[in-house]
Amino acid sequence: MLEQQATVVNIDANNDVWVLAARQSACGSCQQSEQCHPSSVLTAPSLAIQVKKNQHDLKIGDEVVIEIAEKTLWHGLFYLYVYPLGALVVGAMLGQFLSEKWGAVIMASVCFMMALVHVTQLTQHQNDNYLPTVIKKLN
Repeated sequence: MLEQQATVVNIDANNDVWVLAARQSACGSCQQSEQCHPSSVLTAPSLAIQVKKNQHDLKIGDEVVIEIAEKTLWHGLFYLYVYPLGALVVGAMLGQFLSEKWGAVIMASVCFMMALVHVTQLTQHQNDNYLPTVIKKLN
């Protein structure tokens, strides 16, 4: 499980909870970080994300710990990156086989767009499955 500390910044009309979690970088903790990267890279702005709140009674300003399963993260990465790129490559190969150069371009584009539409449909129907969960209220 991957955990992150966050602050509740919004609770909307649907009772959906939004938190602000500071972006973390593996780089920047050593003494040489200023020579490697400019400070603006290491201080990227925080990002507001929607979370499942479980049974916690949350208010704006509460400090919480959120978590997401590694398996969920890997599934999301597969759907966002591997699946569309795989469709692009398969489409290009199929188009090349059927109709040479322009067939490859057209078929790759069509397969890529179909994969993106499919990913959008999958994630809309399973939105709650990909949200981090509040596991602990700190204050």
